[in-house]
Amino acid sequence: MHQNPYFLHKSSCHDRQWEKTSEKTTSQYRHMSYSNFARLFRENYGRSCKEYIKYIRLNKAQDLLLNSDYDLDYIAQETGFFDCSHFIRTYKKWRGITPKQERMQNREVL
Repeated sequence: MHQNPYFLHKSSCHDRQWEKTSEKTTSQYRHMSYSNFARLFRENYGRSCKEYIKYIRLNKAQDLLLNSDYDLDYIAQETGFFDCSHFIRTYKKWRGITPKQERMQNREVL
C-alpha cells in the first residue's frame, strides 16, 4: 500500500459515490493532479477510481432492486446514473440480465 499521507483512501471515493463523481473531481478534492491520482489509485487498488465508483453504484442499485419496490428511474437517479437507459445498459453489461429481469428472478425465488 502506498504510504503517501495525501493519497486518497477508497473510502473517500465511496463516501462521495452518489455525487456526480469522477476521477478528476476526486483528485481535485484530494489536491492532486488527475494523472498522479489515477496512477496511484490503480497501483494501490488494482482498478481505476472510475471502475470502483461504477462497481459501488451497481452494487447499491442491485440492493435497491432486490430489497425495495422503487422504480428503475428512481434507482438510476439515486445511484448516480445519467438516465434510466444508461443504467439498464450498464447493469445488463455487468450482470448479463436487465434490472427488471433481476428483480423478477429474485421475486420468483421468494
